[in-house]
Amino acid sequence: MYLLVEKGTDGGFLTHHFITSYIRGGYKVCFLALTQSFGHYCSVAQKLGVSLQAARDRGQLVVFEGLVESLRIMVGTASQHEASPLYFLRNAQKGLMDLYLWVKGAMEPTNDADWKGSVLIVDDLSCFSILSVPLQAILHFVHYLRILLCVQLQGDLVMLVATADDCVDEEEEFLLKSLSHNSTVMVHVEGLSTGACKEVHGQMTVASPRKPSNVQVYQYKLLDKAIQLFPRGTSSAVL
Repeated sequence: MYLLVEKGTDGGFLTHHFITSYIRGGYKVCFLALTQSFGHYCSVAQKLGVSLQAARDRGQLVVFEGLVESLRIMVGTASQHEASPLYFLRNAQKGLMDLYLWVKGAMEPTNDADWKGSVLIVDDLSCFSILSVPLQAILHFVHYLRILLCVQLQGDLVMLVATADDCVDEEEEFLLKSLSHNSTVMVHVEGLSTGACKEVHGQMTVASPRKPSNVQVYQYKLLDKAIQLFPRGTSSAVL
């Protein structure tokens, strides 16, 4: 499991990187888009040379549009509410099991395509906490996804989590520790402690929780179609 953590900066570029990389690599991709519209992801991916709409049309990409579905929950009929994977917005007791079942159905193998593997990308998991989903329900959701993707399908799971810049509450801290414990690679991006800089946009730490000594720290600059990485402190802009 790949855990992407953003703190005090926008880590969305990591989501775009993983989506386009897996599409190029010939993977079947299931994407839970919870923070932006599908059009937004399409626009960024187009700059990176990948057509998400084409991947969706050929069945390689399955997208859950959280913003569209949440609007349907707010204005739709009672029958539409109960059939929605986001029914927990109306009934908190439902938890995230309906959304898990949607993912499970979307990841069902098909005979008409031969993909290299399967991957689920979630952008971002923090939305559930903001929507007052109980911590235990989120942990159960992640557990079931790990079993489905990493054990049953032998695929990958990529999750973005946003954390507050100034403080971390107990539940958020517990969630991060749990996710870190179960991840194979953790990528943590944050703003510079010295403040905003035109030439350096932030700092990236790549670590393997299972190998605590293997930690790599970079600073990065976001370009129009790429990410420039360099060792921490080597840029003249922050020396």
